[in-house]
Amino acid sequence: MSNALAHQYEGWLDQVFDKLDVGVFSVEHETGRVLWANEAYARLVGLASAKEAIGRNVIELYADPKERKEIEARLLANESFRRTGVARMELQRLRLDTREPVDFLVGIFATFGEDGRVVRMECTMEDIGDRKRAEKAFRVSEERFRTVFDTSNVGMALTDLDGRLQRVNGALCRFVCRSEAELLGVDALSLVHPDDRPERPTPGVSRQGRELRFVRPDGEIVWGYVTLSWLSDGDGAPHSAFAVIHDASETKRLEQGLMRLAKLESLGVLAGGIAHDFNNILAVILGNVSLAARLPDAGPQTRELLSEAESACMRARELAQQLVTFAKGGVPRKRTGSIADVVSEAAGFYLRGSNVAVDLVLPADLWLADFDVGQIGQVMQNLLINAKEAMPSGGMVRVETANVEIEARHAIPVQPGRYLRVRVIDGGSGIEPKNIDRIFDPYFSTKKTGSGLGLATAH
Repeated sequence: MSNALAHQYEGWLDQVFDKLDVGVFSVEHETGRVLWANEAYARLVGLASAKEAIGRNVIELYADPKERKEIEARLLANESFRRTGVARMELQRLRLDTREPVDFLVGIFATFGEDGRVVRMECTMEDIGDRKRAEKAFRVSEERFRTVFDTSNVGMALTDLDGRLQRVNGALCRFVCRSEAELLGVDALSLVHPDDRPERPTPGVSRQGRELRFVRPDGEIVWGYVTLSWLSDGDGAPHSAFAVIHDASETKRLEQGLMRLAKLESLGVLAGGIAHDFNNILAVILGNVSLAARLPDAGPQTRELLSEAESACMRARELAQQLVTFAKGGVPRKRTGSIADVVSEAAGFYLRGSNVAVDLVLPADLWLADFDVGQIGQVMQNLLINAKEAMPSGGMVRVETANVEIEARHAIPVQPGRYLRVRVIDGGSGIEPKNIDRIFDPYFSTKKTGSGLGLATAH
């Protein structure tokens, strides 16, 4: 190639390099002087032109000149660099006009001498400040998300497109009573009650939140309000789902309690009317039975039959009185005293002579309370009879009383304050899950001889 052609070729290369957005420069390793640079390099380091860059020492770009020796030592210790002379690294350098640090991605292509030392380095340099700032912002955002995710009192989970749990927080673990290790990789829908399991969500298709029942390992049912959002990649294709599960159990219990009260009130009106008419009829029957028993020509056998009829009428009157209590709640005649006497007397009376023993827990420091002795006695009667009937083969009934202070937020729908708590605990087989929501329903009973008014009246 002639000198003229070579010179023309070099000029053409200079023009090509100057049009690049990537800085390109050549450094004499021993002196650190820039032998050649394109215009992009000049712009990146804060110089007016490539001519200003030539001859300047790259040490000027280092915040600490000792860093150059450290980088050189690190490169030469790298076997791949010694063999190929090629390396890429992220470095921070100073702009010469503002002395502000800038993040660069530097490519190095070294030329070695016969003694194995670096003679010259051809380098490329790209400004990656925007990328670094984006990465930092992403890390900050990710840290914030991680903090909110891990510390939130609301259950949260990330799933893959097949619905398998990839990440769960502590609130969700507590809600479903499972550890993180037990949940990871599990199909999220398997935690939902079989009757509530929705169709598997279609990736990318938004769905409104809904209430679902979740089943804990011990069979306990809890309610959760679930919202699902899809996470997408840069092209908009969904790659995972983000689920938020609010514990709605307390709200659901309150709703069911209000529905039950509304049902009780409506049935109470009906029961009151029936009880009123029933009492009127009973009064006539009872009066006639009493008069018939006193007639002179009534023989012993007749009087015995009439006495049985009278006893049946009295039992019917008691049932009617239960209906009245259920309908109106009765008029409480409160007095201040210790509930211990009522509890102890009821336990002794209703369990006496049975094959069921009683274990009474009556603390000496039990608070006094305002209560209707008859109504509390009726509540204890129904609870103790149920406990006894739950253990036909005998056993132990534990009756516990305790002082309790109810806080503002509590599962029991009562005003905050000081209360007495009475627990009746039997050793029976328990209530079937399907019947739990119906135990206070009027006229519902699992016993053939039950009226279904015992727990409804107690409620």
